[in-house]
Amino acid sequence: MKKLLFFLFFIFPFLAKTQNFAFVLTDSLEIWQNNSKLSNAWAGGLNCPQFSKIDLNLDGKEDLFVFDRTNSKISTFLNVNNRFLYAPNYENFFPILEGWALLADYNFDGKKDLFTPSNFGVKFYKNTSQNLLNFSLAKDPILTTSLAGNPINLKIDFPDIPAITDIDNDGDLDILNFLPSVGLNIEFHRNKSMELFGKPDSLIFEKADNRWGEIEECSRCNGFLFGDNYCRTERTEHVGSTLLALDMDNDNDKDLLIGTTGCKDLVVTLNEGNAQKAKFRASQTNFPAQKPANFHNFPAAYFEDVDFDGIKDLLVCPNTTYNEGNLMNFVQSVAFYKNIGTNSKPDFQFKESDFLQNSMLDLGEETHPVAVDVDADGDLDLLVSNAGAFQNNGVFAATITFLENIGTPTQAKFRVADKDFLNFSLQNLGSLKITCADLNNDKAVDLAFTAINLKNRKIVANYLLNQNSSEKPLRFGKMDTLAVDLRFGDELNFWDIDQDQDQDLMVGVYNGGLKLYENIGNLTFELKNSDLGKFDQIVENSGMSLAIGDVNRDQKPDLFVANQGGELKLIDDFTQKLNEKWTFESNFVQNTLKKQTISHHFGRGFYPTFFGKNLILGTNAGGLQYLSYLENVPTNLETENLNSNFEVFPNPANQILEISANDSGTIQIFSVLGQKIFEKNFTNSLKIDVNHYQSGIYVLKFFNAKIEIFRKILLQH
Repeated sequence: MKKLLFFLFFIFPFLAKTQNFAFVLTDSLEIWQNNSKLSNAWAGGLNCPQFSKIDLNLDGKEDLFVFDRTNSKISTFLNVNNRFLYAPNYENFFPILEGWALLADYNFDGKKDLFTPSNFGVKFYKNTSQNLLNFSLAKDPILTTSLAGNPINLKIDFPDIPAITDIDNDGDLDILNFLPSVGLNIEFHRNKSMELFGKPDSLIFEKADNRWGEIEECSRCNGFLFGDNYCRTERTEHVGSTLLALDMDNDNDKDLLIGTTGCKDLVVTLNEGNAQKAKFRASQTNFPAQKPANFHNFPAAYFEDVDFDGIKDLLVCPNTTYNEGNLMNFVQSVAFYKNIGTNSKPDFQFKESDFLQNSMLDLGEETHPVAVDVDADGDLDLLVSNAGAFQNNGVFAATITFLENIGTPTQAKFRVADKDFLNFSLQNLGSLKITCADLNNDKAVDLAFTAINLKNRKIVANYLLNQNSSEKPLRFGKMDTLAVDLRFGDELNFWDIDQDQDQDLMVGVYNGGLKLYENIGNLTFELKNSDLGKFDQIVENSGMSLAIGDVNRDQKPDLFVANQGGELKLIDDFTQKLNEKWTFESNFVQNTLKKQTISHHFGRGFYPTFFGKNLILGTNAGGLQYLSYLENVPTNLETENLNSNFEVFPNPANQILEISANDSGTIQIFSVLGQKIFEKNFTNSLKIDVNHYQSGIYVLKFFNAKIEIFRKILLQH
C-alpha cells in the first residue's frame, strides 16, 4: 500500500518525492463583471501586446501566443471550441523574451518558429516540438550579407518590429526592417534558401536593397516621400517604426502598414511594383478609414485569424514600453478589425477596442491587490489599486476596485462591486499602491498607501484608520500623512518584525533593495536597516514587492519577493535572518505539462499578496493572476510504470474526459477542497461529461482490488 499524504482536506497519495508545498497557476475562481462571467478572468491583463498564432498543444489547431512589450510577459491561450482560453502552462516552453517576438514557420513544416531580438541583432529559435511544445536556439545572431558582400549581423532597432514573411514570393521567409539607428529607408534582406538549396530550410540572408520600394520615412509624423523625392538631411534620429507586410489589393505583392513612434495612427501604402521590384508612390494615414486605430503613440498591426472563420483579421495595439504622459487607455488597447474580405484583399471592419481584454479583469496598469474582509461577512474580498486608468469623465486617475467575494470562505467567487472604492479617483493620484494592516492596534484593519500627486508630481504616503470594529464592514476616517521618507514607486508592507505587538514597516524600494523601519509608537517609524537582505545592485532587484505569510506552516513568517526580473522568490523564516544576505527558493510553481515544479516568469513588474493559503498577483498589465496552494506535492509528477496502461485524455479537458485502462475499476473525481463530485464503475474505457463542472484543478482516482492511481486533471471551459 502506498504511503498516504494529505492533500488539502483529503488524502492524496503520490509515488514521487514530495516537497512541502507548491503553487499552480489557475483560472478556477470566477470573476463576474457587468453580470457576465469573465472567461479569462485571471489572465493578467494586456497593455502593448504582440500577437502570433501557433499550435501550442499539438492538436492540429492554431492557438494564440501573446507577448506584452511593457512587461516582457508571454501569455498563451488555447483554441477551445473556437474560443481562446488562458493556458499559462504553455508559457514555460518559451524562452524569456524582451522587445518583440514574432512566430513564423521558416521551413514550412507546419510548426511556427520564434524570431526575437538579441544583444547582437536577431536570434532564432527553431520549433522542435515532438510530444510537447519545444524550442531550440538555432541562430544567435542571424547574419546577412551586406551590399559589399561581407557577412554582418542582421540588426533591427530595439523599438522596431520588422516584417518577417515571404516578400518576393519564392517560398522562403524574408525580412524587412528600417535602417538601424537611421530609419529613413527600409532594408530588404532576401532569404537565399530557395535559390541555393531549392527548399525553405535555411536562414541565409543577403541585403538585396537598402531603399526597398523607393520609400523614405521623414522626420515629421507619417511624412513619407517616394521615388526620386528624398527627405532633408536635417532629420531627427530614428526612434521607432513597426512594419506589417501583406497583400492589400490582391495583386500578389506585399503592401505595407506602418506605425511610427510619436504618431497616433497607422499608415497604409500600396505596392505599385511587383513582388520582385517593389515600388511605393503614395500613402494614406488614419487606417483603417472606417474607424482609424488611434493609440496616441506608436501603433503596431498584426494579421491573424482570431475569430475562427479561416480569414486573417487585423489587430492593432500600441507598441510602447510604458504609458508616457498617461495618454494611453490600457483598458482598451487591442483594436480588433474583422476581415470581411479575403487574405489577399482584406476589408477590415472595426469590431471592438478591447479584444481579449474584455474576457479578463483588466484595470489599466500596475494592479496591487490586498485580501481583506471588506463587508464583514466572514470571507476574504479583494481591494485592487492601480497606477491609473481613464474615468468616465475622461480624466486619468488611480482607483481602488472592490471585488466582493460572493462565494464562501472555502470557495471564493468574485464580482466587481465598485470600480472606484472610496472615490479615490477624486484624489488625483497615480501609481497607487495600497496595503492593509492594523496600524493602531485596535484589532481592526486600516488602509495605507503610496502614490504620486498628478498635479504637483510629489510623493504621497498616507493612511486611513478604520472607524469600525473588526466585526463590522470597513469604514475609514480622514486621511493622514505617514511620516516616512519615500521615493517614487516605493511600496509599504507592515508586519510585526520584532514581535512587540505593533506593526513595523518594510519598504520595497523602487530603485532597488529593501528598508526596515521599527514602529516606535504612535505610527512613528525609525529606520533600522537600509539594506535588508543585502540585495545585489542590479536592475532585476528594483521595483520590489512583498507578500508575508506562513507558507510552509511552521508558525514562522515567510517572505515572497517579486521584482523587475519577473521571478517570484521565497525566503523562509525571514525574521531570523534580518542581518544576513538572503538566498531564495523560486522553484515552487507546478507545471502539469512539464510534470515538475519550476521557476515561472511572471513578467516585469508584478505584485503578490496572500489570499488565505493562496497567492494573488497584481500585474504591470493591469490584471490579476491566481496561484492556488498545493500542500505536499511532488517535485516530479511522473509515476511508476505500473500505471502506464492507464490513460486520461485530453488533459486539460473541456467537455469530455476519456479514461482508458486495461482493467476494470472505479473512477472518482474530487475537487481541490476534497468534495467527491463523481463516481462510476467501468471496464476498460469511460467517457465523462465534464462540461458542467467549473474550470479548475481536480483529482481523479482509479482503483480496484489490485491498484489505486491518482491523476491531476485540469478543466478549461
